[in-house]
Amino acid sequence: MLTWTPYVMVRICLFFVAGILTGIYQPDFIPESLAIYITVTLLLFYLIIYWVRGHTKMSLIISGFIGLVSIYLFGYLQLLNHTDSRLPNHLISETEPIGYYEAIVRSAPESKARSWKLEVEVTRVNTSEWKNVKGKVLLYLSRKSFPVVDWKYGDRLLIKGSPQVIASPANPHEFNYKRFLTFKNIYHQHFLTAESVLQVTDTEENGIIYNSLLARSWATEKVRKYIETEKAQAIAMALVLGVTDGIDTDLQNAYAASGAMHVLAVSGLHVGIIYGILLLVLKPLSRYAWSRWVVFGISIVCLWSFAFITGLSPSVLRAVTMFS
Repeated sequence: MLTWTPYVMVRICLFFVAGILTGIYQPDFIPESLAIYITVTLLLFYLIIYWVRGHTKMSLIISGFIGLVSIYLFGYLQLLNHTDSRLPNHLISETEPIGYYEAIVRSAPESKARSWKLEVEVTRVNTSEWKNVKGKVLLYLSRKSFPVVDWKYGDRLLIKGSPQVIASPANPHEFNYKRFLTFKNIYHQHFLTAESVLQVTDTEENGIIYNSLLARSWATEKVRKYIETEKAQAIAMALVLGVTDGIDTDLQNAYAASGAMHVLAVSGLHVGIIYGILLLVLKPLSRYAWSRWVVFGISIVCLWSFAFITGLSPSVLRAVTMFS
C-alpha cells in the first residue's frame, strides 16, 4: 500500500503551499489575528500531546494532524505578512492628491526601446503635509529626457507628481501584468520627464545587493569593451549576466520561436553548466584522497561568485542554494 509516511517534506510542502494559495485567493478566509491565535494554540497542544502521550499510535496521528494544520496556517500567515498592501500606511491606501514623493532606488536601470525602467521604494509623500508611507513604484523614464541613467541602488530621489495605479488588462485572456507585479508588491507606475525628478542624495548603503549590482555593472562594461557588435553584446550579457537590456523584440521572437527563450534568463541551467565545467576542469584531482573537499570548496566559491556577479536574482539564488 502506498503511504506518504517516508516523504516528510512532500506533505510539509503541500500544506505550506496550500496555505499560501489560500492567502492569495482568499486573503480574508481567516482574520490574521485569529490565525495567529489558532497557530499558537495548536503548537501548544502539539507539545502537550508529545510530552504527555508519548509515541502511542493515537498520539502520533493527532500530533501529526495538528502539525500539518499549523504548517498550513504558517503558509497562510507568511503570505499575509509579505503582502505590503495590507499595511495601514501603504501607498495604495493614500486618497489625497500627491504633489511630491521621496523614493529610494531599488534596482539597476533597465534599458527599453524608448525608455528606462526602474524600481523605487517610496518612503514619504507630500499631500497637504509630508507623511511616511510604504510602497513600490515602477518608474519609466523617457529616453528623450534621459539619454543615460546612472542612478545606483540606494540613491534617494525627489519626484514631482503622483504615481498611477497599474491598470488591469483591457482584453479577455490577456496576460495580467498587474497581477504579476502584485506578487512583487508593486501596485503603481509613473512616467517621468527630466524636470519631474531630482536626485537628493547618493546611496548611503553598501550592502551585498549594492555591491552585487556594481559587480554586474563592471562585468557589463567588460562585455561591451571586448565584443564589438551590439547584437552580440546583448546576447552575451543575457546568457552570462542575465542583463536583457539590449535584446530587441525581433531577437526575443526568434528565440521564442525556436523554443530556446529560457537560455536568455540566467537560472539553474546556467548554474548547472558552470558546475559541469568545474567538475571537468577539476577531474584530474580525483586521484587524490583529499580532492573531494577541494572540489567542494572551489565549486561553492565559484557558484556563489557567479550568483553575486549576476545581481543575486531569485532564480540564480535558488539554483545556487540547491547546488550548495
